[in-house]
Amino acid sequence: MDLPQLLVRPNIRKTYLFQSVTFDNIPEGVPWSAIMRCLKHPGVTSLSFGKRSTWTSALSPIPSNLSLHSHQLTRFAYTPSQWRKDEIVGKMTSLQAVYATESSYLRALVLPMSAIAESLTLPVETAPLLEMAATDWPRLRTLSLIGLYTHPDQCRAIPFLLPRMPNLRSLSIEAAQLPEMLRPHLLKEPSHAAEDELLQYLSQAFPLLQELELHRYKASPDESVPYLHIARTLSSMKYLRALYLNLDIRDGLHEPWDFSGATRQWENARDARGLELLGILQIGEYFEYVALFLRTIDACTWTLYRPVWSPGPQVDPHSLYKTYVSHPGLFWGACAR
Repeated sequence: MDLPQLLVRPNIRKTYLFQSVTFDNIPEGVPWSAIMRCLKHPGVTSLSFGKRSTWTSALSPIPSNLSLHSHQLTRFAYTPSQWRKDEIVGKMTSLQAVYATESSYLRALVLPMSAIAESLTLPVETAPLLEMAATDWPRLRTLSLIGLYTHPDQCRAIPFLLPRMPNLRSLSIEAAQLPEMLRPHLLKEPSHAAEDELLQYLSQAFPLLQELELHRYKASPDESVPYLHIARTLSSMKYLRALYLNLDIRDGLHEPWDFSGATRQWENARDARGLELLGILQIGEYFEYVALFLRTIDACTWTLYRPVWSPGPQVDPHSLYKTYVSHPGLFWGACAR
């Protein structure tokens, strides 16, 4: 149920028949009053905000009272466009003001969920990560963090936050760092000390984790992503079933994206890595597949690599769908599995 339906039907009856509300196309951001109206219905336990319904406008003042009167939400997803920084600046709007509004709303909506939350998708720029790390999330099973780290504290909060989630089963961190934040982390070769620490922490602190998604971007064009080291570290996770990796594949390939052979070269590089990773990860008792992400001139794709004893094809480019670019002027839209 989207916002227009709620606005034109003020006397909704039998509210127990629906549990989730999705805001899909509210360009100026969803008013707090509309959110409160949704939460007046006790059956609503899930709120989702699509990339066209985020608070990209800071024209409206933040309400003085953002407190919630009930703690009913178990699922919450707020997924801004990966290009929203450029979009906000293009609208001649203050990025800091937009972040302030978003941060205030997310803090008010997410923190009261701690006792009963089961699934969260949040932008790292504005999510209240440090405050979340100060309380327990006993029922949370799925956590997805997306966006761009704009301050070192956002990245540092993760190791303090995850121990508060003892029943976490699916973790996805798709967050890049600003260039000025990358250099301090280049502490040693062949891999970053902070990266090693995080990978080892995940394998030790979450032995029951079944699904993991990692996006590992290069700090510089000449850097090589240590994908085999990543796989070896994670192979100790006994119950790991599925691993999704974006390894920024295109090493040493500098041809233009419209070069006819570039896509085939990237696909060959991806398949070679996929089979290498499979050789390390398939020792897991419950392991089913590793999936590798690739952007090409035509699409964003996830390709699966399964053990030879799997009933499905070993190299499978079709099980996870493609997301084609819907706004060519932005180069690439959000690509998701």
